[in-house]
Amino acid sequence: MRTILLLIILLVFIACEKKQKRYEDYNEKDFYEVQGIITEIRPTSYAFDSPRNRNIFYDYHLEMNPPLKGSEEGIDLVLKPGDPIVVLVHKENIEITFYGRYGIIDQELKMK
Repeated sequence: MRTILLLIILLVFIACEKKQKRYEDYNEKDFYEVQGIITEIRPTSYAFDSPRNRNIFYDYHLEMNPPLKGSEEGIDLVLKPGDPIVVLVHKENIEITFYGRYGIIDQELKMK
């Protein structure tokens, strides 16, 4: 009886868990690129993840005071705090962001 009750509670918890939208759930044209910087890296909390999978935390819109903060889970890259990244920011809601790529945005190309 306990096992069934625990199973039901587990299933209800899984069903009620809020799914975060992924980049693939949006249209690519709904985003623009801004410069970001990695501020913190933590291992994922999933026991069966690769040791390379990390949750990254970053600042973006660095020209703002203070800059905005974002994060993404399960990035399978070797990154470290202080690394520059390109952040994809949603055009209608600047709080919706995704890791774009490692590196610095070329301002000359962006202006053309």
